[in-house]
Amino acid sequence: MSDAKDTENSATGSKKPPYRPKPLTSLYPVAAFDAQEADELFSKALLLHCRQSYKLAEKFYWQSIKKNPDDHRPYHHLGLLYRTYKIPEKAEAAFRKVLELKPNDADAWRALGNLLEKNGRMEEAEAAYRKVVVLKPYEGNSWRCLAELLEKVGRLEEAVTAYLKTIEVEPDFGYDWSYLGQIFEALGRKEEAIRAYRKAVLYESDDADAWVKLGSLWHDLGQLADAEDAFCQALYSFSEDGQTWYRLAVLLWDLDRSGEAEAAFRQALSVDPDDDFEWQELGRVAQGLGRKEEAAAICRQVLEQNPKPIEAVIGLGHVLVQLGCEAEAEAAYRKAIAINANSFHAYCGLGFLKAASEPAAALQWLRQAGACNAFRTLYYIGNNALFDPLRSLPEFQTLIEELQHEQEKARL
Repeated sequence: MSDAKDTENSATGSKKPPYRPKPLTSLYPVAAFDAQEADELFSKALLLHCRQSYKLAEKFYWQSIKKNPDDHRPYHHLGLLYRTYKIPEKAEAAFRKVLELKPNDADAWRALGNLLEKNGRMEEAEAAYRKVVVLKPYEGNSWRCLAELLEKVGRLEEAVTAYLKTIEVEPDFGYDWSYLGQIFEALGRKEEAIRAYRKAVLYESDDADAWVKLGSLWHDLGQLADAEDAFCQALYSFSEDGQTWYRLAVLLWDLDRSGEAEAAFRQALSVDPDDDFEWQELGRVAQGLGRKEEAAAICRQVLEQNPKPIEAVIGLGHVLVQLGCEAEAEAAYRKAIAINANSFHAYCGLGFLKAASEPAAALQWLRQAGACNAFRTLYYIGNNALFDPLRSLPEFQTLIEELQHEQEKARL
């Protein structure tokens, strides 16, 4: 049987024409031309649109079009309205109608590009944005839209060029400097990223995100005093960010200011009380300050809230070893291995736990650690006095040679 569209009508003998979608304007018949009434209807539609009375606004936009079908403005606002309604097909048709009536309308090209980008049609969106920068090269937002799209599709060097054009047009808009800094970071150009972030906070001193990124870069580069100042500036702008308090706490710990570090960790937890990782770090601080019972209590608390974070399980094992609770420590390490069979730290923990009492078992656990990571196992054995009881054993020297051989194979 042939397709219904191609069959003859049994009553008339004529063929049905193929289906074609109606043009947008054909949905409403065109009335007599009246520019003044069209303007009044358009103004009423705009007012209703602003009041979020979208159905009525749509009605009056179409009435305006019926009175003056050559006016591009109601089509543009219909496009915005349909975009709000999440009806991309109608929105696109409306924006393209604007461009049919006014081909050099930069705002319509920008709106069309935005719509296409949101619907994943990146090449078409880029073409629309490139029309915008030709029509309005003197507006920062023209280049900004193009830069954001290029960053999104991973063409970072081109995005840098577009952001630099944005900055050339609007040099004192700090957020563009911040976005540029993020791209420099992604490209591994840290010094350029720092310069960009410094410009960002020069123009937008309350940009907490730029201060945090600047502080993190300075921390990585060992400029700890500058990093501390940046984190404090970020917290001055927005004090309720647990991650910034956490970053400051880690920095203070690196500066051997343990009391201040502990206070900052506790402040982070006052913002994010359910953050397992921050609790683990607080436990590490307590352990470093010699408060082993408290460190163990914190690790247990983390595991009561969430039994899965392997770092907390291993941390608990380490603390329990120092407290002399060997059976409980062994249980913690075995639990870590049950969570992740490649847990190098858990195998090493069992190794040093058994080093004095069961050297054969200790060596077996260290072999398991070496199978996970030979290089780190060698480093761990060489820098930990807990393995001293094993060093005189021939089997220990054999293990060292095996690990060195595995490390050499990995290098090759």
